Amino acid sequence: MELQIQNLIKGLTNPYTNQNIEVDQFIVEINYNQADDKVLITAKHLGDDSNLNRQIEREVIKICKIDLGIKGVKISYLPETAPEPTSRINAKTKVIAVMSGKGGVGKSNVAVGLAKALANQGAKVGMIDADIYGYSIPAIADAVAEPKVIDGNIMPVTNPEGIEIISAHHFLPNTENKAIIWRGIKLNSLLTHFVFDVLWNPNLDYMVIDMPPGTGDVLLNINNLIDEVNALYVTTPSADAAYVAERVIQVGNELGFSSIGLVENMAYYEVEGAKHYIFGKDGAKTISDLYQLPILASIPIGQELNEYYVELAKKVIKNVK
Repeated sequence: MELQIQNLIKGLTNPYTNQNIEVDQFIVEINYNQADDKVLITAKHLGDDSNLNRQIEREVIKICKIDLGIKGVKISYLPETAPEPTSRINAKTKVIAVMSGKGGVGKSNVAVGLAKALANQGAKVGMIDADIYGYSIPAIADAVAEPKVIDGNIMPVTNPEGIEIISAHHFLPNTENKAIIWRGIKLNSLLTHFVFDVLWNPNLDYMVIDMPPGTGDVLLNINNLIDEVNALYVTTPSADAAYVAERVIQVGNELGFSSIGLVENMAYYEVEGAKHYIFGKDGAKTISDLYQLPILASIPIGQELNEYYVELAKKVIKNVK
């Protein structure tokens, strides 16, 4: 009986194509119970038009009940599966996650300084402020304007250097003085929007992500959202900061991030040619030796920093994958 049903269905016209139905694309399984004289047909919808789908279903029921005289007919459909979302970040764009083990090491300033230096060297650069609770990128990078929505697409805010930027700042009212109290699921949802729903320039050379400090959920979520992540680790010279930085490096390695190297921020304060190591010395060197990571920059406090970021950008370009 199953074969008879299948052969008759082959003779039906697919209203989507006006050709005979390709039964292997429509029928998943036919089970006929002779004792009860009932048939269960498992099928897949041939299209999204509900009227056409009902038309096909009526024809199948007619075959079973009228042509073959089967008492009971039930048609069930496989659950519709939504297509996998596609990242709006081009696969050729090199993603750089700027990470630190703790707050207060100037990670966000390093992220913006690097992004500006890359842009000034002619690269097309985007930035995601993934530090959802402590967002600061829009203020540092001069990108506090409200994003535009065009044809349902969120457009990133472009700063004076031409860097495309998106942040939690852009989606919350009264953001200058508003603290975010969110659970992880909502936080991860916003990051998903940043990757999948923001209409990034498809020709971006680099996407710099300012990660929150530490080893929380955001690290795991970014790892799930983006296939290839390059990690740039920021620390200060103090032994305590270096010790905490080790943990985030370990997690980055476990997640398969490609390590670019280290930035030693607030490395020293220089007065009349004399360097004063206010936050200690050699913390970054300890990490560098332990994990075989190059120190790409030692950035001092309170001086003209452009030249340091130019050199950092050159080394990042060389090391990034």
